[in-house]
Amino acid sequence: MAKLKKYLVCEAHEILHSTHCLPLSELRVVQLCLAKIYLRGEIQKDTWYPVDKKLYSQIFNISEEAAYMALVETVLNLKNRSIVLKSKLLDPTQPENSKTVIGWVDECRYNNDTLQLELKWTSAMASIINQLGTEYSYNKYYLEDVCKLKSIHSMRLYRILNTSAWRCGMKLTLEELRRLLGIEEESTYLEFKKLNQHVIAPAVVAINELTNLTVEVIPVKLGRRISSLQFKVTPKRVVDPTEE
Repeated sequence: MAKLKKYLVCEAHEILHSTHCLPLSELRVVQLCLAKIYLRGEIQKDTWYPVDKKLYSQIFNISEEAAYMALVETVLNLKNRSIVLKSKLLDPTQPENSKTVIGWVDECRYNNDTLQLELKWTSAMASIINQLGTEYSYNKYYLEDVCKLKSIHSMRLYRILNTSAWRCGMKLTLEELRRLLGIEEESTYLEFKKLNQHVIAPAVVAINELTNLTVEVIPVKLGRRISSLQFKVTPKRVVDPTEE
């Protein structure tokens, strides 16, 4: 696989915590596009941007034709996705409890003869991306450090834990963790034993083996019941875009 270190993904925290509904294939396309945006600088509204099938083929070791077909299907699905955000994030004059639903992709177009795929970000998404570091705090990581993760739960957990706040060992209740990992059905992994066996433990193993983070999980009990988890996160190396 080609060296991907220079591809830095930057995500607004609000976006990060609102993408738990995306499947892994769509999340990977978002990461791919965000990494290319970082290199390109500010994006323009109502502008077509190519989706890099060559980079995708390098990351996942498939042909460019196979990469193109996978990307077309994924982007078409992504076009129908939406995110619910606090309205004040987009318009400070809005009431505190007001919510706004925004989309990811406004339009997409593709050509099966030339294998070209392009998309337009929605105006709301473009505004958020362009204001990272000013209006919006953000999370950052290298595409190289997450491309080997094979499950959506390990990818989601990595993105949640890859912030400086978690280096101090902050906690998540089991309810919060289920929500952030996209486990929305109350009957799914309701018992900690099953949640840990099928979701948390495999995700932590994958993160420790395949990414730039080392994660330790400490169960916290309320009485005799485990009510929350404390995550201690240690980076194997620090993300520093100036080293490119």
